[in-house]
Amino acid sequence: MKKRCCLTVLIFTLFLITTKTQAQHKNDFEAGLFNIGFGGLIGGFGAIINKKPNQKTGKVFLKGLYQGALGGYLLFESKRLVGKFSKSGNYGYVWPSKLVNAAGISIIENAAANRNLWEQWHINLGFNRFEFYTQDKFKVSYRIMPFALYKTIDGFTQGKLDVSESVKIGSFVFVSNQIKI
Repeated sequence: MKKRCCLTVLIFTLFLITTKTQAQHKNDFEAGLFNIGFGGLIGGFGAIINKKPNQKTGKVFLKGLYQGALGGYLLFESKRLVGKFSKSGNYGYVWPSKLVNAAGISIIENAAANRNLWEQWHINLGFNRFEFYTQDKFKVSYRIMPFALYKTIDGFTQGKLDVSESVKIGSFVFVSNQIKI
């Protein structure tokens, strides 16, 4: 059964590989489909990998697929908000984008882990990851992301922390004489 699953994943991956690589999508519709499609595939195949022995593969895949597609749509919308910030310079788009992105990623992770849509949520702030568990009893946990911590330490060695910019975007921003890090 696992060999068949791996073969299916490999075949789908080969269909997704193209000979032409683009840095950006031509329009929002194409970008939206890309995010929705990959979110759905990640959710569906992840759910199959993490399914319980008594669960039916097709039903688990479809649940992961639609749940992951919903998360992919939210990722797309978070990118559109970043685009609005880029065009307008209005920082009012940044935090909503960060929150919508965190919701989308959380939904895809729940789908791929074969969990319910609302079971676990997270948001990353700098090198900090806050996880919220909503199943049974509400619980919050905290994790440090090691690579992000390393880059934060590196930023302190290369420049000066810009506190106001960091608060505006929810990530550490460092300024040096040469560039923003």
